[in-house]
Amino acid sequence: MFSRSWIIFIFQVQLLRGSTIDYSFRDASSAFISEKEWEVINSLTSDDWEGFLTDAIQSYNQEQRLEKNLLKRRVIVENGSISHTQLLDTLPSGGAQRKSSISEKILKASLNAYHSKCAPLNISGDKCAVMLSKKKLPRNNDLTKQCEEMLHNQPMDYLHSFRRLLPRHYKDGFHQMFNHLPNPLLISQKLQELERGKEEQQFDDSNKSLAIIQWAQFIEHDLSKPVVMSMYDGSSIECCDNRNHKLQPRYRHPACAPLLSEDISLKYAPDTCLTYVRSALTVGDNCTFAAPEKFNQATPTLDLSQLYGSADEEQKLMRSYKDGLLKSTNSLKRGDELLPLVPNERMHKFCSIKEADMNKQLCFMAGDSRVNNNPYTIVIYTIFMRNHNRIARKLKIKYPQWNDEMLFEKAKTINILMYRHIVFEQWLPEVIGNSLASNINKKIIRDNEQQISNEFGVAGIRFFFSMIPNILRNSDHLVEYTILSSRSGEKHVSPPPIITYSSNVFALKKEIYNPTFQYTTKKFNDVLYSLLHQKAMKMDATYENSLLTNFMRDLPPTHWDILAFDIQRNRDHGLKPYVKYLEECKKTKINNWNDLGKFIALKELNKLKNAYRNFMDIDLIVGGISESAAPNATVGPTFQCIIAEQFSKLRYQDEAWSELFALINELKGISAADLLCANSNLVYVPSNIFRIFSKNNPSVQCSDSLKQ
Repeated sequence: MFSRSWIIFIFQVQLLRGSTIDYSFRDASSAFISEKEWEVINSLTSDDWEGFLTDAIQSYNQEQRLEKNLLKRRVIVENGSISHTQLLDTLPSGGAQRKSSISEKILKASLNAYHSKCAPLNISGDKCAVMLSKKKLPRNNDLTKQCEEMLHNQPMDYLHSFRRLLPRHYKDGFHQMFNHLPNPLLISQKLQELERGKEEQQFDDSNKSLAIIQWAQFIEHDLSKPVVMSMYDGSSIECCDNRNHKLQPRYRHPACAPLLSEDISLKYAPDTCLTYVRSALTVGDNCTFAAPEKFNQATPTLDLSQLYGSADEEQKLMRSYKDGLLKSTNSLKRGDELLPLVPNERMHKFCSIKEADMNKQLCFMAGDSRVNNNPYTIVIYTIFMRNHNRIARKLKIKYPQWNDEMLFEKAKTINILMYRHIVFEQWLPEVIGNSLASNINKKIIRDNEQQISNEFGVAGIRFFFSMIPNILRNSDHLVEYTILSSRSGEKHVSPPPIITYSSNVFALKKEIYNPTFQYTTKKFNDVLYSLLHQKAMKMDATYENSLLTNFMRDLPPTHWDILAFDIQRNRDHGLKPYVKYLEECKKTKINNWNDLGKFIALKELNKLKNAYRNFMDIDLIVGGISESAAPNATVGPTFQCIIAEQFSKLRYQDEAWSELFALINELKGISAADLLCANSNLVYVPSNIFRIFSKNNPSVQCSDSLKQ
């Protein structure tokens, strides 16, 4: 099947002549600083710098004493709680905790410098942070040694910081969130008010299938994982009590920025508290003063790290160390394997299940803690696990002399190549439009900036949550469509197989980090079949109630609020208001609400007016999902711009993979439909899985030869 030439890895890419893709975002660190302002920082003595660090370490040590008290009082996240569900989305590794602790001390020292020297002279925090970023930490200081040792030992492709498209947006210019902005929980609820009581099918997208959502979330898991701060011993931070009320001040950790419902009206439950812990920090590439950036635990490249793991220790847990295979839950039929199950002692790292229920429920394991977020993610992780093992078995037959390590690495490489090809050639055009995606795929990118932008990681790529339905419905209405032979392209007319169902497949709110769905071979294929048939929700500012907190007066919430959480995280990461990104992307000026009408439909604009008093306060995630879709795209112009900018960076990295891909002739023309056919028991799939079956998107008959 595979030629031997692909064994040679080619990662040195010759850059050809060609125009670059430029989205003209301003330099995120740009700020005019006068010579007089520079003199304030340059005049500081070595004793001054040492003093800033000493005071910072003392402050950090005081926080550790608070943490010891919190641990003694058991103010930590309980397994199976709402806070636990939120934690799994942002679960840090030990490396994240160590790097963030160093960054927190540097931040405290930088704030000491700001309050001591910049603020008294009315030098803004933004300018002060830029100047401090040019100042190395004092030599021979213990914190400096820790920082330098960490950077020396840290692999280049792991634990990168998020970069910025626009300058950071904090009250003090460093890390303090604004307190004048509307309450995220209130925004989330007000955005839903105008849609209550309406049938969800009225808001279906006209032609997108749920597969576009499934793949968007899978790609997000690959590229972006902001993780939360944790205590000195790695314990999780809890910001609310076990009744979801505010903690008393003496039990509140400084990293807490909880989501609070303090509305005294009858519309919303008062005194509701949902935990939000601020994202962990990183020092970046240099040990300097300044405002540290947010921490991205995911690898900043399309490499299936969500399946294999971002670090060696995670990959070791996923490997079987036999014939190059990944671990799986065995099936009587080869190719029907499920993901490996998590041992009880590690279940709290993957599922939100109470201790007493751990022996009663399934919980799957992968390279990322978010695998059990919902059945859609479980299914796509499973597809790529099966694909790896299918490839490894074929290689074992072709090259019987290869050992486990050789088989594993080659199967992993081919799996990644297939994944990258589908993402760039099939998924991306559906999201940002074929013209823009084609432009990215064809042009030579000269910018090798291997970081994920904050704007992409915590806003742009999360557009899909607006499109997720409450219920996955079984497809019991089938229409006769033209069937295409999967390889030859020969056409004949034949109806799809007649499949009838009596009930819905699952309700989303019951499955989030709590897999109660029984993943038999038949039901696994039911999920696949139904998500290919069911339309995605139309992207707008309305989320389904499975994703939002239920504000029933006098009753505690039963689940978290993803939209409110995303709003708070946008602010935590210091993103500028939505309008600023729209202005940059469209090279226009927004002066009032009416100007937004060019990009946002009246119905969505009314929702925004209901939630925000000032159009300049609109958060990026909210404004982005409110926009009307760009021509032939799923997202509007702002998210189109942010996603395209990010994939143009990823396209540079893809050059090396593309050369390797070209060496494997058998992979040319591979499609997402082929991937599903080869790793499931489906008989027919749409030729474009990201669109609903139609006469313009006929079904493809799966070939048994693909599964061999």
